[in-house]
Parts: sequence; C-alpha cells; structure tokens
Amino acid sequence: MEEESEGKLPFLDVLVIREPNGRVTHTVYRKPTHTDRYLRADSHHHHSHLSSVPRTLLNRALALCDHKYVEAELRHQSVGIPSYYADSVEMPAPVGIGRGHAVDAPIRSATCIPIVANSYRIHTVC
Repeated sequence: MEEESEGKLPFLDVLVIREPNGRVTHTVYRKPTHTDRYLRADSHHHHSHLSSVPRTLLNRALALCDHKYVEAELRHQSVGIPSYYADSVEMPAPVGIGRGHAVDAPIRSATCIPIVANSYRIHTVC
C-alpha cells in the first residue's frame, strides 16, 4: 500500500499533491524506474501506431494534470518525442466531445497482414 510522502501520494498514474493551503492538486506520476521510452520511430510499426504515442501522451497530460502542471508535463514530453512525428499530432477534441460517426457508413471487411517494413503501404488495398 502506498503512503503519503512529503505531501504527495501516487495513485495509479496520478500523483496527488496536498498543498500547504490544504488544496489538492494532481499531475502525471512516473515511477522512479520509468525510462521515458516508448515505440522507436524506426521500428516496423504502422505509422498510425507511431503517431498515436505522442497523441496519447498529450491526452494523458491534458486529462490528468492540474492547470499549473500542464506546461511542465508538456515540456517533459517534448524532450523524448522526435519532432518528425510530434509535429503531426493533432490537438485532441475537448473531453466529452466525440468525433462523430457516419450512420450510413459502409461495412468493410478486414484482412490481417504481418507488420514488416513498408507493409503499411498496402493497408488500403482491401
């Protein structure tokens, strides 16, 4: 069981902070052994998976951090994310607002292929 230390209590991936005035704030928690390594940009993963890493980290920062910790968290993330796919990240929609789905969208069948170098180029063939 985790215990409060120096006014801070880690809970799941949130660090709950008790301020001297009694107010409770929160930010992203990382274990001391966290390495900040995610998918390598030169790996054989589909480009949508590679671009989802910084987008997910951005969503996590916006969802978990109190206003005064957001800038520090975004600065921390920008150090470890290569600029060629960090620049392509779209700002997420505000929480609770969906992207909307087409009601009459045609149903498409899916075919699974192994991910190897350049296989993403044929993902729209089927």
